[in-house]
Amino acid sequence: LVYIMGDLLASKFAYIKLSANLFVALAVLLSLGAFTSQVEAATSRDIIDFQGKIVSKTTGANLATGSPTCVIAGAANDTCDFRVGIYTAASGGTLLWREDHVNVEIGEYNGVFNLRLNSICNSWEALTTAPTGCTASHTASGLYWNTVTDVYVQVDFAPAGTGSYTEVFTRTVLNSAPLAQYAMDSETLDGIGSNGFVQIQPPGGQDVNATTSDALIFLNEIGTATPNLLQLQVGGNDRFVVTNAGLVEIGDYSSSAWLALGASTAGRSQINFQSGVDPSAPNTGDFWWNGTALNFYDGSSTKNLLAGSKFTDAGTVTYLTATTDDFAVGGSTLAASIFSVDVSAGDIFLGSAGSVDPSLVFENSSSQIANLDFTSTGNFNLTNAGLNVRLGINKAVPTEELDVVGDIQLTGDLLTDSASSDIGTVSDPFANVYTVGLLAQGAATFEDVINVEGNILAAAPTLAT
Repeated sequence: LVYIMGDLLASKFAYIKLSANLFVALAVLLSLGAFTSQVEAATSRDIIDFQGKIVSKTTGANLATGSPTCVIAGAANDTCDFRVGIYTAASGGTLLWREDHVNVEIGEYNGVFNLRLNSICNSWEALTTAPTGCTASHTASGLYWNTVTDVYVQVDFAPAGTGSYTEVFTRTVLNSAPLAQYAMDSETLDGIGSNGFVQIQPPGGQDVNATTSDALIFLNEIGTATPNLLQLQVGGNDRFVVTNAGLVEIGDYSSSAWLALGASTAGRSQINFQSGVDPSAPNTGDFWWNGTALNFYDGSSTKNLLAGSKFTDAGTVTYLTATTDDFAVGGSTLAASIFSVDVSAGDIFLGSAGSVDPSLVFENSSSQIANLDFTSTGNFNLTNAGLNVRLGINKAVPTEELDVVGDIQLTGDLLTDSASSDIGTVSDPFANVYTVGLLAQGAATFEDVINVEGNILAAAPTLAT
């Protein structure tokens, strides 16, 4: 007695004659619900277990060694070949898919065989190049379970092995209703196969055979709530978050900025740029590192942020990096600045192009302030509000307003503010200064060459003859 599993096959047994006195019967048990699903090389590998048994038709006895000749004594020695094809009609029609299963062991299992359909082709759909044993699928139109109606299974058997398919079983319908179609639909969701979904920890990663320019992952949140669009955690701590507003947060840190980075640590910086080359046509706002310069493009020119300072800190001295450049404060030219240094001329300039009188302000350790002003009348004034300002020349502690240690040479007049002022030493001042007349050598009359009130002391003269 041969059993058929459920109503999957609504056909009679197919009897074939193997030799003059040997007949066998084929009973097929088709389990479409028992399949495995994997993703390999971007193709859907849906396996269908196709089971059956070959027995003697006349006696129903199991097969024996040598009958048929492909049954050989011992385990895994048989050379029996099966070829399974799927067609669109009970006879004739279009071949959709086919593959060969060679050297199938049936003697060891009393004629029972189990063919794992699609374990060789690895694709129900049409192939450009089919693997060995997938004999027609690269030229056939392919089998698309989402759109297929009734299809018919044809089993060819090679009792002598070596691919000599001399026996052909009558085709058996695979109904599109009941288990057959729904078994395939269980692999899809709204027609999308398992390889159309993001998998968790797929072995070796998940390949996507993109045939359009559509985004690989496209989610459009249209609700009234504002959940994070993406949130990845490790041990309950955020590692990567894209908020509902589009803010990107890396590390366990959040802010109102478009990009927020976690704090740097002793072993990790916040951001690292790999060395590259300068873009040939940068966009405004571009930022890059070319190995020597950290550049920013402002829309008109590229700025090296590392060369932003004009000064060089050389330890005890900080100087203008461009040592031949002039220096200006308060203007873009030397003349228009309130303070400037002309390097080539060696000049230090203090002023403001005629808009204000320059002034140097000094403050001592006692918080006393003195001003040296250059006025619009061309005078220098050294002043100190409320204090007597004393200027010492070679005198550390001047006792007078002008205290000089050394000689004073004048070209011009030495004037006092009144006729009562004295000229002399501190200990012995001249009495007063009056006007006298001197007769110059060779002159006929006195001339006011030296005006003196008081005495003029001189050594005894030597008169020329």
